[in-house]
Amino acid sequence: MGAMSPRNTHKRDLILAEGEALIYRRGFRRTTLADIAHAAKVALGNIYYYFKTKDELLEAISARRTEAFTERCREWEAHSSDPRLRLLAYLDLPGERIDELTAHGCPIGGLAQEFIKEDRERDGRIGHIVLAAQMDWVQNQFHALGRRRAHEDAAHLIGAIQGAILMAAALNDPALLKIELARLHDWLKTLPSND
Repeated sequence: MGAMSPRNTHKRDLILAEGEALIYRRGFRRTTLADIAHAAKVALGNIYYYFKTKDELLEAISARRTEAFTERCREWEAHSSDPRLRLLAYLDLPGERIDELTAHGCPIGGLAQEFIKEDRERDGRIGHIVLAAQMDWVQNQFHALGRRRAHEDAAHLIGAIQGAILMAAALNDPALLKIELARLHDWLKTLPSND
C-alpha cells in the first residue's frame, strides 16, 4: 500500500485504537473484525482495506504497542541519565493504571496467555515482541547499574509486575497490585549497584 492521505491515516489509526481497546477488554478470539468496525463506526470493508485478516490487525497492534513503549523509553532516557530512576519510572507505568489493570488485566500479558495455550507461533508475534522489547530495555538498565545478573533482575521485575497484575485482576483486588509495586519500588531503591 502506498502513502496514505491524512484522512486514511486517521481512519487506520482509529481502527487500530478501537481494535486494541476491544481486544484488551474481550480477548482476541472473542473480538471480530465486525465488532471493531462497529466500535470504530466504519464499514467492515474499511477494515479489510487496511487489514486483510485479524492476524494482520494484531501485528499492527503489536507494532503500535512496541513503538509506544520505545517512545516512553526515549522520554525516560532524555529525562534522566540514572538507570535506577529510569527503572522507577518504568515501575510507575502500572501504578498509573491500577483500576484498569485490576478490571481487565495486562493487555500484553493477557494476549500472551491467550495464545500460549494454543498457538506458540502467534504468541511470538504479539506477546513475545512487546514483552521482549520491555525485557531488553529493563535488562539494559540493570546492566547500566552494574548488575552482573541483569537478565535475572529484569525477569524478576517484569515477572513480579505481571504476576501482581494477574492476581489483582483475578481476585478483583487492586491492593495486591499496589502492595507489590511498593515492594518493587523499595527493592529498586535499595538494590546495590555493581553486584
